[in-house]
Amino acid sequence: MYVEFGRGGPAEQGMTFFSSMWGSMISLVGAENVAPAEIGKWGTLAAEKVLAAKPDAIIITGRETELKKNQDGMVMGFGIEKAEAERRLNAFKHRAGWAELPAVKNNRVYAAYHANSRTLSDSASVQFVAKAAYPDLFKDLDPQQTYLNFYKNYLPVTPEGTIYLFPETK
Repeated sequence: MYVEFGRGGPAEQGMTFFSSMWGSMISLVGAENVAPAEIGKWGTLAAEKVLAAKPDAIIITGRETELKKNQDGMVMGFGIEKAEAERRLNAFKHRAGWAELPAVKNNRVYAAYHANSRTLSDSASVQFVAKAAYPDLFKDLDPQQTYLNFYKNYLPVTPEGTIYLFPETK
């Protein structure tokens, strides 16, 4: 599995994670992280290394701040329309060499709200990573509902926007 913070868009290689945030979640669910230990908590992995690793699942994370700052940066989160998030995610699939990656070939490219890797609602993101890593095993798991339930039970607001994107089933 490969996770990238896609704030710079497909033309820029973003940060990946090994021993913190999304990397910790990959470890927690028992999936294989293509980011090497040398990355440490987080860092940039050369595009060639991502291609050589041939990840079977990819998660691109984004946040709201890129909506007006960067037309290509991945956007996810509060107030983000699903169609806009999908448009930006699809652009990542067209990076040089990515068409040959198992994750792209097998329609296993996902997106997540970047801020959900360091908050009290991380349990929903752990579910999201588990479902991305093992879609058949966790097909009945609904991380989006877990996230909404967290807000309903513990916070005075209802989140609206795009928190997680799963590939359309074919």
